[in-house]
Amino acid sequence: MNRSEIIRSDDLRSQNRYRILNTLRGSGSLTRAKLGELTNLSQAALSNLLGIMIEQGLLTTIGSTSKNVKRGRPQSKVTLNSEAGAAVTVSIN
Repeated sequence: MNRSEIIRSDDLRSQNRYRILNTLRGSGSLTRAKLGELTNLSQAALSNLLGIMIEQGLLTTIGSTSKNVKRGRPQSKVTLNSEAGAAVTVSIN
């Protein structure tokens, strides 16, 4: 592996955050399983990043998608937090 192929962990984390945000922008709210499938992120990486992004207020979770779950944890959906965005306009004259 040469130096041009080496990626810093911070850069990889930023790329993975972008993949999550971009996927949610395009698809709307998704279960963690579907988000992992669409982003090709491992369950561990996805769980870690979603936890951080929810704590930062970028994402939020919405209730269970199924009320008749017999076993396991009911699946909730992850969505963009509509209150976390901001728009900036710059006019250069």
